[in-house]
Amino acid sequence: MFFLTLLTGLCFAGDVDYVDLKKGQHAPFGGKLFKKEAIAKIISDNAASLEKCKETSRFNIEKQRLELDLKYKLLDSKYKNDVSMYKDMLAIRDEQLEIEAKRYTFQKWATYGGFILGATTSVAIFYSVSQR
Repeated sequence: MFFLTLLTGLCFAGDVDYVDLKKGQHAPFGGKLFKKEAIAKIISDNAASLEKCKETSRFNIEKQRLELDLKYKLLDSKYKNDVSMYKDMLAIRDEQLEIEAKRYTFQKWATYGGFILGATTSVAIFYSVSQR
């Protein structure tokens, strides 16, 4: 009868991780035999290790998210700074072009006026010399 009990325990041994033994019973397998306290400690250590792994993963993911967020904010700030700088440069360039256009118009009219004044003076001199 005892032997049949052990055989039925062996039939179901694949489904469980351990077999309960009473004091004085022989183990139906070779290996290590744990007390209930040891099994509880192994299970709790495993659960603690799993929880620690989960927390480490959460920490690493949050750390990476914060690092990427910082990099994004730095790049966005640099981009906005560059856009502002180039807009200012374009405004200064446009202002300078307007000043140059006004200066060119003034120089053009000064050249025309100087030519006309010189031509008129030359005609006046030729006329006065030829009248003598």
